[in-house]
Order: sequence, then C-alpha cells, then structure tokens
Amino acid sequence: MAENFPEAPYDDLNDDRIAYWPPGHTGELGEDRFRCMGAIDAFLGTAADMPSYDLDYGFRIGSHSDTSQARALIAALEPLKHRVPVARGYQALTRLFLAIVSDHNPDALAEAHQGLREFFLYPEDVWNVVEVFKTVHADLNAWPRIASLVFDYAQWMAKQIGKPPAEIGQYIPREIKVLGEQRQSVQE
Repeated sequence: MAENFPEAPYDDLNDDRIAYWPPGHTGELGEDRFRCMGAIDAFLGTAADMPSYDLDYGFRIGSHSDTSQARALIAALEPLKHRVPVARGYQALTRLFLAIVSDHNPDALAEAHQGLREFFLYPEDVWNVVEVFKTVHADLNAWPRIASLVFDYAQWMAKQIGKPPAEIGQYIPREIKVLGEQRQSVQE
C-alpha cells in the first residue's frame, strides 16, 4: 500500500501542494504565507484556529483600538495580497469590518468601497476565511452587519442596471448614511 504513495519531504511553509498557494510558487512564498499568518494571528490575539477570549483582539466593535488594529492588519497584508490568497480574503473582510464600525472610523466610506471591490474581485478567497466570524474572534453581530453591507450594495447595483454611466452616482452604504444623518442632526 505504501508504494502507491511515494514519500516526499513535507514542509508546511514551503509546499506548493497546499491550496493556499498559486501553482508554481514555492520558496519565498512560504515566507509570505508565514508573514501573512503571523499578521492575522497578531490581529486575532492567537492562531486563527485557536480560541481566544481576549476582547482586545479580533473583529470587535466598540472602541477606537478596533480600527487601529484593523488598519495595522490591512497594512501588513497589503504587500502579500497578490501572492497569498488568505491575505486577500482577510484584507477584504477587514476593510468591510472597518466600514461597519464607521462611528469610530472617519474613512468608513472609502473602506466600504475598497472592501466591496475586493469582496467581489476575490470571492473565493473571502469565503475561504469568512468562518472566522463564527468563532470567538469576532462579535456576534459583526458578520450580519458585513453581510447587510454587501446586500445593500447588491441592491444598489441592481437599481443601476440600464442607467447611463453619467447618471450613476457614488454608492453610499445605508448604515453610513444613517450615521451621517444622526451626526448632522446632533450638530444642528
């Protein structure tokens, strides 16, 4: 039986058979994946597949530190996203997370636009990592809010069908509109 499966050295950081890696990439890609997973683990407060009960890490809603940690993750993943699919998935989800914590994020609209762009450019990469929102690494209402943002965008896009490009305005997420109106009414 063993002769049917030839033995090969296995290095989990340098094996081009792992699905996370594009075909034909080896060597430094193992380093890139290692750096990617290190950045993700730092953001989550532990390895992604390990439980973490520290409320100061992960996809938490409610404090300014949430946005600074998320921005640090995006910055760490930026140079890796063209070669490591996990980086693309986490970066898209983290940008959408920043958009939903807009009361702590003045750049929420820009994050929403970029996050939605990446969400639809790399859907498989996003869906491969989205399960992080089912774990203790995220607030229970983080994923429903992100999903609501994606559905809101899809509805907006459906309304644009048939319009000439000059008539299509900028997409502004419903949640950001509501917060903007609330801020404006408080200031008046």
